[in-house]
Formats: sequence, C-alpha cells, structure tokens
Amino acid sequence: MQKIMRGEDVASLIGKRRLYIWGSGHFGASIRYAMSRIGVKLTGFMDSNMFGHQFLGLPVERPDTILAEGNDNVFIIISAFLFTEEMAKHCETFGFSRSRDYLTHADIKPYHFEIDVSGRCNLKCITCPRGNSFATRPEDGMLSIVEYKKLLDKLMFENPLLSDVQLYSWGEPLLNPQLPKMIAYTVSKGLAVAISSNLSLCCDLESVIKAAPTWFRVSLSGFNEEEYSTIHRCGKWDLVLDNMRCLSRLRNELAPKMFVDVNYHLYKHNLKSIAKVAELCRTLGFIFRTNYAFLDPLDIIIEYAKGFAIPALAAEGRKYLLMDIDKAVQLSQASTRYDCVSQNSFVIHSDLSFRRCTHLYNNKSNILADNFLEVPFEEILHRAENCEICRTCRSLGVHRFHFAYINKGTELGVQEI
Repeated sequence: MQKIMRGEDVASLIGKRRLYIWGSGHFGASIRYAMSRIGVKLTGFMDSNMFGHQFLGLPVERPDTILAEGNDNVFIIISAFLFTEEMAKHCETFGFSRSRDYLTHADIKPYHFEIDVSGRCNLKCITCPRGNSFATRPEDGMLSIVEYKKLLDKLMFENPLLSDVQLYSWGEPLLNPQLPKMIAYTVSKGLAVAISSNLSLCCDLESVIKAAPTWFRVSLSGFNEEEYSTIHRCGKWDLVLDNMRCLSRLRNELAPKMFVDVNYHLYKHNLKSIAKVAELCRTLGFIFRTNYAFLDPLDIIIEYAKGFAIPALAAEGRKYLLMDIDKAVQLSQASTRYDCVSQNSFVIHSDLSFRRCTHLYNNKSNILADNFLEVPFEEILHRAENCEICRTCRSLGVHRFHFAYINKGTELGVQEI
C-alpha cells in the first residue's frame, strides 16, 4: 500500500511557486480544502470544460495556458480520480516532472472513504441492490453523530492529508436526521464533504443546506413519472422536481458556494429527455452530467461470471442498459493486466464495519474490520492486501467491470451552467 504524505512534505515541494489544481470537480474541491488546512495558498483551478468560470471563489483556467508558464513558476496537483496518467503525461510534455513539479490526487490522498451514514434507502431501484437483491443486512441502521465524530477524528489522525469524505454509499443520507450535524462537524475540521440524494423524500432540506456541504449530487433517471419510476422504484417524480427547485433556492440563500450537479443515468428508455433535464439544470443553476447506467452490486456480477443466473429484478434492470453486462464483462476480462479502479476506495458502513470494496453489497469476506474504531488503519490496509474477495474478483476478470462504463455517455451532458 502507498505511503501517506504529510503537510510539510507538500509545502516543501511547492516552495514559492503558484499552486493550481487540475480539475474543478469534487476531488478538486477536496484538495483545495486540504491545502487550506495546511496553510498552502491556492491560486486557481485548471479545467478544459469549466475554464472562464469560477469554482469555490477562484478562477478556472485552460490547462495549457497555465502549463505554458513553466515549472519554475507553477506547481500542479492533478485532482482527477480517473485518467490521471493521461493528464500526467500532458504535464510532462511541458517539462513538468512528477514529485518535483506536480503531484496526483493519489499522491496527496491515496485512499478514498465512503461513509454510509444511512443504512437505509427510501427507493428500490432495480439496478441497485436495494431493489434487485433479496440479500438483507439486519444491521442496517443510522450512524450517530457521536460515532461519526470518533470515526472522522480517527480518519484524520491516521490520514493527515485527508481532504474530503463522502457521506453516502448504498443508503440515502437525507434519511439520517443527524446529517446536518455531521456535515457541520466535517466542515469545521477543514474537510470537503459530499452528499448524494435521490431527493424523492420529504426531509429537512433547509438544515442540510445550512450546514454547507461542499458538493451535493442529485441522482436522476427520467423527466416524468413513467421514465423515473421505471428504474427508481417507489420514487415520485413530482416530489423530486419540487425538491430540486427547493434545493436551488436554498443553495442561493444559504450556501452559494455549494457545488450542485445532477447525474442523469442514461438508459434505453430515457434518452429522449436529455435536453429537458439539461434545460431544467440550466434554469436551476446546476451542473448537468450524464453517464451510462450500470448494474450493481458486484456480488451479482461475480456470481454471473461463475455461470449463475442473476436475480429476476436485476435481469429486468439489465434490459434497460445501454451497454449489456456481457459486453462489460468482456471488456473487463480483456484488461486484467490493469488494476481495479476502486482498489484504494473503502466503505465505512453505518454499523462502523470497514468494507474493502465499494461495489460489493452483502459479501461477508468484504468486511475488513467489524468496528473501524477498534482497528488501526495500518492493520486494515494489511488485511486489504490479503482480501479473499479481491482475489476471487480478479481471478474471474471482473475487477474492472465498472470501468467499462466510465466516460460512456458523458459527451451528452452539458458541462457548463
């Protein structure tokens, strides 16, 4: 496992050069927070899609414009979680050297943490285990604010340059009434905080926004009741729409720097509504993004690769996918020499269990520690290197199953407000 850097290491590398972060998304925001916490000044961001705008109050420039200023004047941190190597090679064409003139997100923060503050969800989506799996997890409950504070303090102590946390995984975070306190505590620690919601519920949205999360993502799969409820089972489109309008108003009033994007999952049945959702996002001041939907959890894909049939509801969801799971499995098995893109991502569940894979739902061998608070992170990393389910997944060649869907359909999204 990778060495964990400390603040003084980064400050020494940057020296007196101006610092730019390449990427103005969630990871860019999180690195900005980490730099602020260690007293390193950030000049701005670089982003080919968002240049000319401002992000978190700082200018966004064209990457080549900044790189052309040279490594004597500029230091770069690449914030992208994906396509890092391509961006690194581009830096090097301008004479920048890794670990001297630029660092990657993985250098700064090698591990990514999803904290599932809610063990429950209000929907039964058929491409998600909450709706397509009969597996139940009786421990599913709510993380308390007391446990959360202990958890976050331990994470920060063991990961000095921790820049952000994601307060969702399989659950709907807005179901946890203590979410605003968790967001506020995270912000007080100088960390970026991301949440994602289906917004198909009645909740105290004002208290959540008042706590000022850095990033708020809305998950959508349609623009009317018929389209939306096809995948988002038990959801109500009118309620989602009302909450999106409320979110826009509250953001403007209470947290104008909060970044909001709508992630529109592309399926065969909802392509005709892309322009309508894009226009809605423009009206509300949200970033609109699109991507091919895929089938979760990985438990199903592993069993499918072994020759077993997938559950009936998962099979129903499969019919709507723009890329069938057979094609994704084929692409994954053709790239087994590459690492799993989630190898450094972990989940801390609402019962405090620490889980190896972010895409596995109910596999007991995915649990590296029953209680994260009781096991040193160094020991957990050792267990992760010897995880049985990882070996099984790799042996079947499906450890890059989800990578087959990455960047598919993104060109249909409107990147600017």
